[in-house]
Amino acid sequence: MKEYKKGLQDEVLIFIDNLNATQKNRAEFIKLLPEHYSVVGIHIKTPLEIAFQLNKQRYYDSNINPNYKGKVRSKVPKVAYNTYKKRFEDMTKTEGFHKVINFMPDIKLKYCF
Repeated sequence: MKEYKKGLQDEVLIFIDNLNATQKNRAEFIKLLPEHYSVVGIHIKTPLEIAFQLNKQRYYDSNINPNYKGKVRSKVPKVAYNTYKKRFEDMTKTEGFHKVINFMPDIKLKYCF
């Protein structure tokens, strides 16, 4: 939130990469915006089964792949995905979004688990 408020003060383009599943969570950010800002919500609609596979792939790459040089990651528990899915409320213009984009990524898995 500190960096968000700094971005508002500096009047820069702001991206929030967060899992704000509920309208209440998103309202904390939207209510602070000056009127001249436009809010665009992007809902990345990765199917749950693909998300589970990507989770395994991230774990494999960061823990087993000898060529990996990034941050070592643990697996995100399936309960975290299911909890998010259960709590998620669709983004709407009535909560302050200028536009809501639903995006289905074209995902190519490296491995087959």
